[in-house]
Amino acid sequence: MKKIAIIAAMIALIFVVQSISLASAVTISGVTSTPDEVEPGEKVTLNIEVENTLEDDIEKVIVSLDLKDVPFSPYQSSSEKSIDEIDEGDEEKISFKLIADPESASGIYKIPVTISYIIKGETEREDPIEGLVSLIIKASPELQIGIEDSVLLKGQNNELSVRITNSGLGDARLLSIRINPVSGINVLGQNSVYIGDIDSDDFDTADFSVFIKESAPNNINLPVEIGYRNSQNELVTENKIVILRSYSLQEAIQLGLIQTSKAGIYIGVIVAVIVLFIIYRIIRGRIRARRRENARR
Repeated sequence: MKKIAIIAAMIALIFVVQSISLASAVTISGVTSTPDEVEPGEKVTLNIEVENTLEDDIEKVIVSLDLKDVPFSPYQSSSEKSIDEIDEGDEEKISFKLIADPESASGIYKIPVTISYIIKGETEREDPIEGLVSLIIKASPELQIGIEDSVLLKGQNNELSVRITNSGLGDARLLSIRINPVSGINVLGQNSVYIGDIDSDDFDTADFSVFIKESAPNNINLPVEIGYRNSQNELVTENKIVILRSYSLQEAIQLGLIQTSKAGIYIGVIVAVIVLFIIYRIIRGRIRARRRENARR
């Protein structure tokens, strides 16, 4: 009985080894892409290296990509390619030209791959080998900054609103903005403001209190630092320059940027009229008093 059990175990082991050998007869030995990361709407070349680890040559090798659940499409080619023959122990590279969908989101996309083949000299096709390859879509944000409409006066405290617009295809997450030191401006309070997420085709504003010195130039190059995380959770820092236009109070009035109040003029006219009326009544009263006195004489 022990001999039968040993023989059965050896047969089972041989069967397992043969099964593993067959299962690994064709493998994907390497995958590269050009470029490594793809922008939405961008073309990419996917290179797959197929290795024959079987102790026989194989032929009529067909490599197929299943693109139905991923945002990629074949570009000027098919999603299925063939290799005439791969000798024992050799490997062959096969390339697919793909294009990412223009509206695709950032992420890592796994593409199912099926490889079928025939052992040379045989007529029956082996069971296909299935695997996965990955491509990365990286949609980057594009941030522009500007100043909200406001009149910045020299020698005074001003409210400065910086507008951040994301015109890119990717989102900017956990965004913050900082005003760096520059001659002519003192930031009152915190010089950094946390905004949060700015999605694609969206904007937000950050408000700062600043004092502009009398000696400041009319045009000030304000250095602004923006920090955020992209779709791959990478920390990105961008340094930008915003041009501020500052005015003296007299310049702002002359240019019509601020309106002087007319209430003081109206009040002055009314006060003048009242004073003249009072003076008129006093003078008139004195004249009448003199006439009465003269009449008595």
